[in-house]
Amino acid sequence: MNRASRAVWRPRQRWVQPGSKPTPARRGWHIRANVIGAVRPDDGALFTVVVNGVDTNVFQAFLDEMAAAWPAEPGHRRILILDNASWHKAKSLNRYHFEPHFLPPYSPCPNPIERLWLRLKADWSADFTARTTAQLEEHLCNALCDLMEDPVKVASNTAFRK
Repeated sequence: MNRASRAVWRPRQRWVQPGSKPTPARRGWHIRANVIGAVRPDDGALFTVVVNGVDTNVFQAFLDEMAAAWPAEPGHRRILILDNASWHKAKSLNRYHFEPHFLPPYSPCPNPIERLWLRLKADWSADFTARTTAQLEEHLCNALCDLMEDPVKVASNTAFRK
């Protein structure tokens, strides 16, 4: 395990009574939701969707919606940093005006949105337990809307350092 991956997977902090052990609110199975997102680090614009699962068709729908929301601008490149998931590399994808750049394996740190997901987890999910999928999706949507309303926070968490 390298230093970068240790920084990514940290236990979350929480308040407990002195002398007692923290206990999770729920044990056993857990509910999952997938968030697909893209961010423009220069101005903090964020585009996300919450989906049940991810495959090539879902990713294509995401690209379709993102292309409509962020149209091509003459003289501006739209670089899309992607990991090596199979649905990111499908030959059938229409990437519109976005230039894909694939990360080397096991390197989440250069992807700016990964830093934003860490912030989202730390601020919104450190001590949250959902009992239903609807409750989890509502919580995620509230957290994402909070981020979308604060582009300065998004830009500060995703900006490339010089």
